[in-house]
Amino acid sequence: MEARTRIRPATTFLLAAFLGACSPGRSRSSASPPLRERLSPCKPEGKDPLDAARIYLEQRRLNEALACSSQATALWPDDSNAHVQRADTLVALGRFDAASMAYARALALSPENLDALIGAADLFIAELEPNRERTELGLVYADRGLALTDDEEDPALRSEFAVLSATALNDLGQPDEALIRADKAIALDPKREDAVFEKAQALFELCRFDESKSYFRQLRRSKDWGLQARHHLGLIMEREGKWKEADAELNRELPASVQMSSEAFSLQVKAAVEAFPPDVKSDLKAIPISTEELPSEEDLLSGSVPLSPTILGLFRGPSLTEDCGKEETGCRSVVLFRRNLLRTATNVQDLKKEIETTLWHEIGHLRGETDAELAARGLD
Repeated sequence: MEARTRIRPATTFLLAAFLGACSPGRSRSSASPPLRERLSPCKPEGKDPLDAARIYLEQRRLNEALACSSQATALWPDDSNAHVQRADTLVALGRFDAASMAYARALALSPENLDALIGAADLFIAELEPNRERTELGLVYADRGLALTDDEEDPALRSEFAVLSATALNDLGQPDEALIRADKAIALDPKREDAVFEKAQALFELCRFDESKSYFRQLRRSKDWGLQARHHLGLIMEREGKWKEADAELNRELPASVQMSSEAFSLQVKAAVEAFPPDVKSDLKAIPISTEELPSEEDLLSGSVPLSPTILGLFRGPSLTEDCGKEETGCRSVVLFRRNLLRTATNVQDLKKEIETTLWHEIGHLRGETDAELAARGLD
């Protein structure tokens, strides 16, 4: 039987929301402050504006850097490097919408500009609030850069492209490909902690828990990646039945997720089902809906590709448009995973919304929709 699921990105909602600027590879921002209408004149101090902009940016004199990079784009509008310099400065200022346009212009002028590719990939994969479209666009840039660089000529830049590609692939639910990119980055630079993290996460998503544990342990005391590593170690401990030790790791320095007993959680699920319109209730009439603590390894490994250990729900069986085969009854079911769902919310109201959305996702599978179709409807 095919199992269809609703998942979260590998880094869970609460962790991603909390980390903010704690981890350089996972820092996300969603808003861009408006550009000032007027900039001070560029003061190049005997240099051309583009060189002056680079120096100012290195010195973190961001307003001067923006003034000079803006002048450079005005003087040389067809110079992609001028637009890259302006984009890099806008990123440093947190003006991400304007930066994305500046990178787009640089790449329209020169599609193989490596500085533009690395900047745009980092912006869409690691800086902006994640969504599928941004991550997919960032992956295009990262993979293009990876194809254009060489192991021997520029190993550092190639390693950076490989890490960004691995990050995007993990976020897009393609851990098998992410693992290949992470291994490439580590081969080029074994000391890259972000590459080790992406490898550990890919192994975790592939349900290779013992292997992932060894890499997360390497990062446990890392300044940049320790919190995320300990969180994932806690998730693995849960699967090992070490509930007390897992809770200690998962609650470390994180905002408290909703605390709710199994019984109370089941009541919330029942209430969500009762609120569905009549046609949905009719479809669900013969479909058992249950709750479990975590997805079993049998469920995770039931298909040709492993399911994420952080799935929120699971639909088992054929859709209503398909035949049950020899099983006339009981071939379909829906299950929601309490611990994974609790981690998506910091209050009961948000939890109710997540339960409802997860149920709608599984109902979509029941009615024959694919994950891609559900994502297009905002039910990913």
